[in-house]
Amino acid sequence: MIIKIFGRQKQVTFPGIRKAMLFCFFLAGLFAIFLGTGLVLFLSQAENESIIENRQGVANLKYLVLLSISCFVAMLFALYKFLVKPAVETVRTNAEEQNRQIQRSTSILENTTDLIWAVDRDFKLLACNSSFIEMVIADTGTPPTLGENILEKSYSNISFSIRKKLYEKALTGESFETEIKTDDDGRTHYFELSFHPLYDQNKAITGCSVFRTNITQRVEMYRKLQKEEDSLKEAQEIANLGHWNWDIVKDEIQLSDQLYKVFGLDPQTFEANYEGLRDIIHPEDQEAFGSSIENCLTKGNPHDIMHRIVMPSGGIRHVHQKGKAYYIDSDTPVRMAGTIQDVTQLEEARLQNNMQYNELQNFVYIISHNVRAPIATLQSLVGIMEPGNEALNAEVIQSIETTVETLDQTIKDLNHSLSLKNIQENSFEEVDLRKVLRDIERLLALDLNSSKATIEYNLSGAPKALGIKSYFTNILFNLVMNSIKYQAEDRPPHIKITSQPNLLGGMEIIVADNGKGMNLTTERRKRIFDMYGKLSGACEGSGMGLYLAKTQVEAMNGTFQVESEPNIGTTFKVVFPSTLKTSLKRKNGKASEIKSTIRTVSSYVEDQND
Repeated sequence: MIIKIFGRQKQVTFPGIRKAMLFCFFLAGLFAIFLGTGLVLFLSQAENESIIENRQGVANLKYLVLLSISCFVAMLFALYKFLVKPAVETVRTNAEEQNRQIQRSTSILENTTDLIWAVDRDFKLLACNSSFIEMVIADTGTPPTLGENILEKSYSNISFSIRKKLYEKALTGESFETEIKTDDDGRTHYFELSFHPLYDQNKAITGCSVFRTNITQRVEMYRKLQKEEDSLKEAQEIANLGHWNWDIVKDEIQLSDQLYKVFGLDPQTFEANYEGLRDIIHPEDQEAFGSSIENCLTKGNPHDIMHRIVMPSGGIRHVHQKGKAYYIDSDTPVRMAGTIQDVTQLEEARLQNNMQYNELQNFVYIISHNVRAPIATLQSLVGIMEPGNEALNAEVIQSIETTVETLDQTIKDLNHSLSLKNIQENSFEEVDLRKVLRDIERLLALDLNSSKATIEYNLSGAPKALGIKSYFTNILFNLVMNSIKYQAEDRPPHIKITSQPNLLGGMEIIVADNGKGMNLTTERRKRIFDMYGKLSGACEGSGMGLYLAKTQVEAMNGTFQVESEPNIGTTFKVVFPSTLKTSLKRKNGKASEIKSTIRTVSSYVEDQND
């Protein structure tokens, strides 16, 4: 404990204070005893020598003095017992607690590997811990001395000017932290310096304290984690996959950076919660998505679903989402975590494969019926020929020629359909639809006059299209011809042709008529665009028109749609996206595979003819 004695501060301990107080009480009691004893002896002598005439008064005075001395001693004892001793105990308790606090503080300062020191306003060392002393000895070979100017020592491996600025900044009353990097023994070390001003009782700044912490391991760990995080981001970007975490209680969803890229969303504006995520899912898939989440939360089933998302631009992407629920007990889910992968290319490839498979099935059907039947007929005709029977043989040869012509036309149709698909991107050009329609009107002039058909067209919305002119001519030719063939019995055909922009950023051509129409069942809707897919035997034609038109539309990356009502009419819609460049390579590859199959069939037919 530090106290002021005659204006000077002295370090004192509790045992010293206690001894001083007991000594004072002892001197006071001893003085009272000596004083009382002296008075008693004096009065006794005076009484014996008859110095005082009133002996009785002297005797009374003697007893009074003895009583006063006894009372004084008792009072001293009482003061010590009830006042001084508790005060001494209080002082002792406070002193012991202060010593314990000092010991704990000293233990904390001395048992840390951090360097701690303090300087005054003149940059002189006020105090330091053992770690600081060890560092100074390791750097300079001598221990630091209290009172020495710390700026003259290279304690922190920092330049003089920088060290001075840091100390001066702290001496202005600002607490702050800074990091430094040093290179020792071929290894880089990182340290964190923490500066704090020191104040006296009047809140005046008297100096500053400095804490130096070695953060090398923390920095290296952070860099390692940062590298792993970058690797994870790269892997997610390559796989087009991201992860998510849903806090069910707070309804907050954390999405990885890659998921924002997959969704085409802005992390700053998107409200990442369940409703926000559900809103970007395609409306037709939202119910299935909600059921999968509910089954995962209530039954513990894995969340595994393929669904579509709607991009802010209006485009569609296919994603594969997997997740798992986590519970605080067996019945209460608190969060879900999982992954989402963009599988648009895989899904498009799957759909393309399905389309290719269906088309191959169609070719197999054609080959098995339209090719196999003529071959079987040829085999039968060859079998009934008789040597010498010229009349019969001539009739058989005529039938063989007819059958061969039919077979040859079938092979030509197959090859023609394939040639339509095997187009090159650089073949596309800007096509004026008005010129195409004028060509069609000239080609179908006789059919239009004989059927009294009229054509009304509005091409102002999209008068031009990107593609191949001959394809557009054939497509519209077949659609107009189809309207004439299937006209209603009680009214002449009226055909309305419209071209306009669509929501995909491209354009669409609509051909609507007032013909007899039909009830488009699922089977009919499927067959209407098949090769030789005639829905009625009452009409002339090979059934190749709509098949070839559809093939040409798909070759230009478009799609065909059809709607029809009996006795109302039929509407064909040809939809083209904003660009015709996508999927051409896939279509050409598919055409090559199919063409290879047809070559095999052609070789087989030639072998049979030989």
